[in-house]
Amino acid sequence: MPATTSARPSIALEGQALALLTPQLAGIPIQELGKPVADWTTYRDRIIAALDFLFTGI
Repeated sequence: MPATTSARPSIALEGQALALLTPQLAGIPIQELGKPVADWTTYRDRIIAALDFLFTGI
């Protein structure tokens, strides 16, 4: 898997390609989040890399 060079990694839900809008995560209060709709542990490395990129630029 290539290294993440973006704060918006691609992920999939039920075969549909999606972009994780990592920069917008900080603007959502936890109380507004609904029930989980999928298990994205497969994308754990991509999500952590996107957060690293967002906060450190690398």
